[in-house]
Amino acid sequence: MRHVLRCLTLAGVVLLVGCGGGRQRFAEEGYLQQQLYDHSYDIPLDSLWTEAKAVAGVAHGEERSEEGVRVFFIPARMGAAEGDTAPQELPGILMRGWERDGRGYLHIFHVRYGAPVPRSDDLGARASDLELKLLARFHPEEARRFQEGARRAGQRAR
Repeated sequence: MRHVLRCLTLAGVVLLVGCGGGRQRFAEEGYLQQQLYDHSYDIPLDSLWTEAKAVAGVAHGEERSEEGVRVFFIPARMGAAEGDTAPQELPGILMRGWERDGRGYLHIFHVRYGAPVPRSDDLGARASDLELKLLARFHPEEARRFQEGARRAGQRAR
């Protein structure tokens, strides 16, 4: 019985520590998503669009414009990595960019294989890591401030 109690105590401690790490990660990600939600750039959309494609590491894909909104889409697909015979999910990218009142806006989303295309207001699908890299190219001090805020939010959640 003592052995069972020790195992349960150990499992409880492991779960508590693991959940703390999960809470920290979710708090950091949530903070970044909220800060980047409607961030605008004082850069023309053409320059912003070119840099966003470079940050995402994509050069070609389906690009279209609808009512002043640029959309760039690379669908997710199943494939095999080099030297790997088991198929795995290769992520897709969806970018939406537009200009309003002389400011450029851009959202980058991760697209999963077989999932519907994310809505523009879906914060959970936002690729905040790529958006933060893009922000660092144009406004490095603001990107550092966002990262520091995310770190503090994660520490408070833990």
